[in-house]
Amino acid sequence: VTFQQDVGGYTGTQDTYLSQDQPDTPMGSNWYWRWDQENPAPSQEVGLLKFADLFGDGAGQVPPGATIVSATLTLVTEDGSDVPGTVSEVLVPWDEATATWNGFGGDPGVQADEYGDPVGPTPIAAGTVNLDVTRSLQAWLADPAANEGWVFRPGSSDGVSVLSSEHGTIEDRPRLTVVYAPPSTACTGDADCDDGRFCNGTEVCNEGVLMCQPTPPPDCNDGLDCTADSCDEANDQCVHAPDGVLCDDGNPCTDDSCSATLGCEHTERSGPCEDGDPCTTGDTCTGGSCVGGPPASCDDGIACTADACDPAQGGCIHEETCPQGQVCSHGNGTCEIGPAVLTFRQGEDGYAGTVDTFLDAGAPDADHSKATTLSVAGTPPAADVRQVLLRFDDVFGSG
Repeated sequence: VTFQQDVGGYTGTQDTYLSQDQPDTPMGSNWYWRWDQENPAPSQEVGLLKFADLFGDGAGQVPPGATIVSATLTLVTEDGSDVPGTVSEVLVPWDEATATWNGFGGDPGVQADEYGDPVGPTPIAAGTVNLDVTRSLQAWLADPAANEGWVFRPGSSDGVSVLSSEHGTIEDRPRLTVVYAPPSTACTGDADCDDGRFCNGTEVCNEGVLMCQPTPPPDCNDGLDCTADSCDEANDQCVHAPDGVLCDDGNPCTDDSCSATLGCEHTERSGPCEDGDPCTTGDTCTGGSCVGGPPASCDDGIACTADACDPAQGGCIHEETCPQGQVCSHGNGTCEIGPAVLTFRQGEDGYAGTVDTFLDAGAPDADHSKATTLSVAGTPPAADVRQVLLRFDDVFGSG
């Protein structure tokens, strides 16, 4: 049976994301949902997805007493990621119309007591991806009220967007495919119910109603964050595959690996490294940390500059040391007289050499040298023509 929004009359899909940057804004109506550790930094985004009304006696539902053989979640992602996050079952109620960063569960964000053990890693590939969610469906079949879907928590700042149940292309919306065996009609003992499969749990006979019922599947969670836990049906056992990528501590001076029994291990290594300080050279790994080496040489060989290194400014800086009015010649390292800027304005700094007036054709003998406003006009007739005269005296000299 397949569950996908607006396919075959199904309308139970809910999906959204919680945005720390917009903590009070519901995102459930968007055509996408996503998870990201920094968008924008340092704000996180966490994805939520739920398929309601999965179990029951109605058409297109998984009937009570059935045996879940497999369950596959299919998503269409717009972009990939470099590091996977974690998919877990949600333990608190939520609704896409109202779920926000501040309004989810108890405290803002998603807290550790609001989700269960990891179901698996979040997808990192772009395009159509499939996730095995068989264990979740088997658990929810035994307790349908516990179905609050999954939370997708980020593993890096390289986020992933997923086309949502509101996307315009129906076939690209999230899809849940469940393969199940119908419930047995009658039984007299547990032997009548055994389907011979290990990974879906032990089937028992409910002697009160003489019907076979499933029990929870084996718990393959080993409690280690760096192993991919799964159930191996062929060998009737749980498998814990180490993934060293999940152990990356961001320290260039450790070799990170995943032990199938101990979890993440970080072994100190030696050799060169980069401590992030542009003012050190020859950085090396010492005691598991990157230690800066000798100071960087910033000497530019120019005598009239003061050389120093400032990490805040990205490394070496060279400040000129010449007296005011002189400039540093980078060619010979000496201070030389540079270009000077002088300003001449009547009454400023003792200057009194400005001479200005205007000539008025209508008053040819009038003296306008004391006028506070110079007037210019050139519109005919000729009697209205006015012209301005302006001169700056005492501009040149040794003063």
